[in-house]
Amino acid sequence: MRAPLWLPQPKSIPGPAVFLPALVVAFLSAPGLSFDYFWDDFFFLTRAQGSPTAYLTPNAAEAFWRPIPQGLYFRLLLALGPAGPLAGHLLNLLLLAAAATLLATLAARLAGPRTGLLAGLVFAASAALPSLVAWTSASQDLMAMVFVLIAFHLRESGKIAASAALAALALLSKETAAVALPVLVGWDWLLGRTPSRLKRGALLFGIVTAAWFAVHPGLRALVHAGLQSGTTGYVGLERPDRWWDYLFRYVATLFNFPVNSVSWPARLTVAGIAAGIAVLAIAPAALERLRPADVRTPSGDLGPGQDRPRPTARRLQILGLLIALPPILLPSLLVRPWATYFAALAVPGFAILAAPRLARLTPRTAAIAMAAFLLLGVWARGMDARGNGRVLTEQRFAEASLATRTVRERFRKIVPEIPAGARVLLSVAGTGTLGIHQSLQDGQALRHWYREPTIATVQPEWKRPPGADEFLIRVTPDLQVIQIDPTTSRFRAEGDDPDREEIAKPIRSYARGLAASGATDPAVWILERMATADSARLRSYDLRLAALALHAAHRDGEAAHLLRLAPPLQRWEALDMAGKVYAEPTHDPAQDALAFWPFGVSPDDPDALRYLIGQYRIGGYHRQARELARRLERVAPGDSLALATIRFNPLRE
Repeated sequence: MRAPLWLPQPKSIPGPAVFLPALVVAFLSAPGLSFDYFWDDFFFLTRAQGSPTAYLTPNAAEAFWRPIPQGLYFRLLLALGPAGPLAGHLLNLLLLAAAATLLATLAARLAGPRTGLLAGLVFAASAALPSLVAWTSASQDLMAMVFVLIAFHLRESGKIAASAALAALALLSKETAAVALPVLVGWDWLLGRTPSRLKRGALLFGIVTAAWFAVHPGLRALVHAGLQSGTTGYVGLERPDRWWDYLFRYVATLFNFPVNSVSWPARLTVAGIAAGIAVLAIAPAALERLRPADVRTPSGDLGPGQDRPRPTARRLQILGLLIALPPILLPSLLVRPWATYFAALAVPGFAILAAPRLARLTPRTAAIAMAAFLLLGVWARGMDARGNGRVLTEQRFAEASLATRTVRERFRKIVPEIPAGARVLLSVAGTGTLGIHQSLQDGQALRHWYREPTIATVQPEWKRPPGADEFLIRVTPDLQVIQIDPTTSRFRAEGDDPDREEIAKPIRSYARGLAASGATDPAVWILERMATADSARLRSYDLRLAALALHAAHRDGEAAHLLRLAPPLQRWEALDMAGKVYAEPTHDPAQDALAFWPFGVSPDDPDALRYLIGQYRIGGYHRQARELARRLERVAPGDSLALATIRFNPLRE
């Protein structure tokens, strides 16, 4: 019985050489197997943990709908518990190896076995692909890629209905897979053949596209917004001044050329050398045995289910271009951050473009060229864009994984156990693209580290009335984890004693949360005690926070007394302190509305509002900036800063 034609065909690339691209990509991607969960991984795990149908059904509040990787895949990883990170990376590696083999065998069917093997090697040596193994959430890209490649195989075999079904799976994995639909519709025409069942293909792929669009809330919201970003997260037409820069960067990435500062990544040395040796040792002999095909001379049509007529070189170049260009055009135009892995879906098309040219070289020369391209790709993976939050590289993944693992290990040492139903009042210093706040607060990583789905991690300002075990924790800029007793200021931490303000900041936030939950007296007591050890400026701050708590509880006489004890502040100090309180709200809107009062700042002072709006925009507090801009527009109608801030969309910057 003959194997299905979308599977690797033994006769297309004879012998073990068919698996050489998969072997090479496995060598190059193996370092990513040691990475931990980070960033979106925790968000998807927690959503899967909270609801069995999370991500499986369209959600109007979500910009994306990817039920296969975000829903089914992460539910599988969730069920694996502590083994999930390794299992996720291994599954991603298997998907990437499968993609390498599928691409190689597809190119072999179109242009001969030598071209097929070289296309697979170009694919395997790409610098953009190992990131898909290093980050578990990149399973979205991998599944879309594998489903698209299987759809291409089925389309080449004349199995249009099955190809449309696989295209639907690709769309349910990542929206970018839609760029393959025109290629699938015009497959025979693009390859210079007499179109076979063109109307049936257009109908089937049209039905898939229409159904997908009809149920996808993010796509409808994006179209309704005129393709402008805002309602669909970071997706939408962005600043035109960077379109060409982004496109150049993606093209350079396909050529394994670094576009940022770069140094040789030491952790990849063994993998790079092993993969290079594999290419140099196996490829020349394998290429020598494989007959080069003349892609200019079509063979006879053997009909559906058999090898189809081979396209001319020009047709093959057009096919490769149509597969490669749209996947890098879309993120250039529509996606705010720039990331190397966004180029991954274009790599199959680039490999189809490059392989026929390499096939004209002698086997030894082609193998040397491939090894050089491979090592160039390893070097390019050392790109470092630290300090630029809009550029995501594999190095950033490595840093984020290491930082997350460090915080996890320190958490388990400082707080060995967290009981069911506990609340962790967590204060996290800014860690940039390490994403510690994102992982712990938005992703609720502690639920997975402690294997307890009822743990709730919230900011200290969001403390609730008593009723559950509570832990006040601070994560410092250098990733130190500190457990703090807010009533005594005692703490537990590893290593050197932390700076005093790393203890004081979460205690202040805790006291504000206490006051917001109705515990005014304990909050005031904590803040007054802290004020006795503070410098004059911080003493004034703590006493004014205590006065705010009393004023919110309608104890104005006591509040006025504390204000008289508070050292005076310069205007800029008062504005900065008021702005800090307003930027970090509690769950009590009535108390938050009084944020300016203890600092002697009028909430209707246009100059004060302009100052704070400017500070918020610099610091990224865009919601607060917009709120104050609306207030400024009311007290100073037509104010240019107010109008600009109200119209400002941070997702386009």
